[in-house]
Amino acid sequence: MSDKLSEPNHSLDEFYDQLQDTVIEQARRLINHNLYTKAILSTLPIALVATDRSGRIRSINRAAEDLLGLGSLGENASLVTCFPQDQFLQEKITRCLEAGEASTLDSHSLVTASGNQNVVNIYLQPLRDDESELCGLLIALEDQTYISFLQDSVQRYSAPLQSGSVVSESKAMKRLMTQVAELGQDDKTVLLIGEPGCGKTFVAGKIHEAAGLSSSAPYFVIDCRTLTDKSPRDFLFGAEETGKTGQNEIHFRSVHDYGAIHLADGGSLVLQHVEILPLDAQQAVVDFLEQENSGFLSHVNVRIMATSCVDLNQLAVTGEFNSELAKLLMLGKLELPNLWKRRKDILPLARLFLQESENGAQRNFSKSAENVLISTHYSHNNAIELRESVALAALVSNTVEILPECIFSGPKEEEASFEVEISQIPVIHWALQDRVLGSLRYLTLAFFSLLAIAGLLFSDSGIGQFANSLVWGLWWPALIIVFLLLGRLWCTVCPLSTAAYLAKGLFTIGKPPPAWLKKYSFLLLPAGFLLILWVEHAFHMTISPAATGVFLLSLMALAALFGVLFERETWCRYLCPLGSLGAIYSLPAILNVRSNPNVCATLCTTHECLKGSETQLGCPVFHHPLYAQDAHVCKLCFNCLKSCPHDSAKLHLRPPLARIWRQGELGGALGLFALTIFFISPVLLGSKSLAQLSSVTGFSIATLLAIGATLLCYQLLPNRLARDPEQGRLIMSRIAFTLMIFGWGPLTAFQIANFPAVDSLMVIGNLDPVWSHLVPDQGLSLLKLAQTGILLLAALLAGITFWGVRQRLRKDQINISIIVWLVLIGLFGGYLGANLALIFWA
Repeated sequence: MSDKLSEPNHSLDEFYDQLQDTVIEQARRLINHNLYTKAILSTLPIALVATDRSGRIRSINRAAEDLLGLGSLGENASLVTCFPQDQFLQEKITRCLEAGEASTLDSHSLVTASGNQNVVNIYLQPLRDDESELCGLLIALEDQTYISFLQDSVQRYSAPLQSGSVVSESKAMKRLMTQVAELGQDDKTVLLIGEPGCGKTFVAGKIHEAAGLSSSAPYFVIDCRTLTDKSPRDFLFGAEETGKTGQNEIHFRSVHDYGAIHLADGGSLVLQHVEILPLDAQQAVVDFLEQENSGFLSHVNVRIMATSCVDLNQLAVTGEFNSELAKLLMLGKLELPNLWKRRKDILPLARLFLQESENGAQRNFSKSAENVLISTHYSHNNAIELRESVALAALVSNTVEILPECIFSGPKEEEASFEVEISQIPVIHWALQDRVLGSLRYLTLAFFSLLAIAGLLFSDSGIGQFANSLVWGLWWPALIIVFLLLGRLWCTVCPLSTAAYLAKGLFTIGKPPPAWLKKYSFLLLPAGFLLILWVEHAFHMTISPAATGVFLLSLMALAALFGVLFERETWCRYLCPLGSLGAIYSLPAILNVRSNPNVCATLCTTHECLKGSETQLGCPVFHHPLYAQDAHVCKLCFNCLKSCPHDSAKLHLRPPLARIWRQGELGGALGLFALTIFFISPVLLGSKSLAQLSSVTGFSIATLLAIGATLLCYQLLPNRLARDPEQGRLIMSRIAFTLMIFGWGPLTAFQIANFPAVDSLMVIGNLDPVWSHLVPDQGLSLLKLAQTGILLLAALLAGITFWGVRQRLRKDQINISIIVWLVLIGLFGGYLGANLALIFWA
């Protein structure tokens, strides 16, 4: 009470007035005290809820509103209604209210009335009055969800430093290691630039080690591509203020204010693919680095390193990357060379990877395998590609010495857009059975053997002429068309491979393919194709059944001989001119056998698709269906579909043409052969109408000129298309296959002219008044119309491929001069016009 109440001379009214003022003042003090308490509680990150004796909610703080969503329950709601799906917690609350027992629940999975799920620590504390009577309950919930997230992040991103030293026998890597030592003594940011798989993260770890930090210093590697499902800015630096608190209100730091940057305190934080970070996260990195450089940061000390495969300055110019961050990262720029630029390191790396592989102990590479390793470009994934290649070689090799047939590299065969798996369609599944395929192969061998014998024995009779017409007028043109549409489907039942298989069953030496054969195969394949064309022309096989019979039997004998001498189907892989023609046209074709990379990487340990099993042969042409770079080698024997224990290898239908611009460099053999088709096809078409080319001498000279043009383009085009030789080869490969599509037109037009009596079929103008204005009085050859249609179709397909190549190069940020494109367009127009002239005016 106030002292004024004790004065005796005041009247009664004055006393009551003073009493009223005192009560109001005391109430104001109590109210202010309560508001002050609530203001403090509201800032705490722990959710607090107070109830009365019956369990009705009387007071909550802001953290409880956010965590439990209590705003929608209204006043005086029962606490147990906040947890309708948690019977265990309801029983705990009831027992605490009835018996006054405190309770604790650690890392409890809580589902609230709003459906949110959180991991919390729960503390139940009974409330008692001054007389120790139970008057309510206080429940405190500490949200552990974010802490669990941070703990998972530690396990996910705290990468152990890779042991071992950097292989640096090349000059480029020796210079790099000198820079690594210098950067280790500095604390500035580092940007490691290089192509995928060249070891940027590994080198970042060496810079971390060179800094002389303690062994417990954290080393975090965060792939920015994995942050798409969360806020990258919050993940790196903690949650920003949400604006719920006023400017002058107290803010206690919560676990949500911490991010990866705090977890890496005292160590290094590596941002892989930093160009993927959103611009707001990039700005946050800039703010952090500027504060750190100015000395304003005292609570965290982290060295930031970043990796990228692209030019950040170029992205900054277009506004796709923060220019300030690009400048700060460039302070410690470190460029890692591609593996093919440090060839002295390839064999030491390969031997190291071999010893580290599961099946590599006590193994070594043969000399020819080492030559393959050194000559590979590894443009797909550099050192990682080399490691994968070595690991697979150690797995599939059956000998201590690893042979070149076991070396696979390049990109994996990925699923194409609009691709359809057809292996399980009942009719196709039935056709792929061994007994069905075997019957078709033996029937095909018997049929072509009869054609060859008929040509030899009845060369002067109608039987021989009929057999000859089937070979050159039906089978050969159909073969060219089937190759473009379905790829190497003919190879499935080819009589040459069947002859080799039968000969191998009788007797075989089983030697591995010689090194010279594999080395010069890229020259032997187009040479063999040109030889067949020359022999066909020189010996007039289209009208000589005997020459055709000798030709067919000679090919079967050669295939059988190679089947006896060498293992698997060496003839089909390295020498067969028909198979090589099917190989280059299998790229735009719609049929494709490939494996699922995910299944092969996670489940497969035996690779029976390549090696075979006890009941099924392996790949006869030394091909793994997982690798896209050698997919053209697949002869569609379908052994891998039946030997794969994980059902990974499948037969697919895919969009035509797209693989030409989707795939990288396809190898020298294919590029050279594709250009050969382009240049030799007009010579073949002209040999039907030009007297100068119909003679053996004229045809031989024209063929040599076509070979010269092929070799000239093959050598000069890469340097003319791009300054970088690697890019030049890539561009040249795709353009060569575009030209090959165009070359299919005159090649097919030439072959259909061999159909018996087709040149005597005419379209007569007086059949219809409309035709009389378009067709000469003497009529128009149906053959010429068909040939024109084929040329226009080839031009259309080549134009689509040309557009796809251009779009893909633009997507890959590979720039080609507009003059080059104009020259190519002019070449297309001139090629089409010249071939049309050979049809109509020659």
